Amino acid sequence: MSYKSRFFAMVAAALLVVSLPSAGYAAGQTEEELAHQIQEYVPGVGVDDILAGAHAWSAESGQDVRTVLVEALEQARDNQIVQRRSGISERGSGARDTELRKSDYKGDVFYEPVWPAGHVGIFGGNNWIVEAPGLGQVSHWKWVWDKRVLSGTRYFYYHVSQATQDAAADYAYNNLLERPYSINFAVNKGMNPHRLNCSQLVWFAYMRATGTDIDGNGGMGVYPKDLTVGSLPYNYKTVW
Repeated sequence: MSYKSRFFAMVAAALLVVSLPSAGYAAGQTEEELAHQIQEYVPGVGVDDILAGAHAWSAESGQDVRTVLVEALEQARDNQIVQRRSGISERGSGARDTELRKSDYKGDVFYEPVWPAGHVGIFGGNNWIVEAPGLGQVSHWKWVWDKRVLSGTRYFYYHVSQATQDAAADYAYNNLLERPYSINFAVNKGMNPHRLNCSQLVWFAYMRATGTDIDGNGGMGVYPKDLTVGSLPYNYKTVW
């Protein structure tokens, strides 16, 4: 099974609308210049981190480093557009005013429409989750009644076997707890992550445990929204 490009597009905070350079202009830019452009979408991430991720994925995939950076820049721009069209603004989407509910199946995924890029976690059972919660925290498991979410949080199962969902959930619990958080969504498809963000954790659990790629848009990085689109996910419940 061939791997898709694994370059993680960074979580944006206080994003600005930036014009994407034309392919001709990008062709004349250095790696550092491209990394600085990516950083405009993700100001919390260092240029050195962006470049390190690009070089690591280049070595793993055989892709040219500049190609990786150009594609990551395109996806960072596209993700910002999707988030704004989804109604998620810098002001957020309201208070975390409701308790996360039980899922129908083990291995289901919840998507919370929180600024700036959304948040996802995987159900280890129908009444507990595994997630990478955010900066300054490590990945952990939590009972649903201890998790507060925004109204509009959606639940998904995937059009795969229940055995596949079970295996992904088990892998997340057995292998991906206590990992420091990464804000670098621009190279988050590497297969040996030391840090994890929320969508990276869920995607990696499915990919590593079963070889199932649940990234619906096939881009260089996997954002939370990417796990809710395509032919595999089915939204069966929304919390209001």
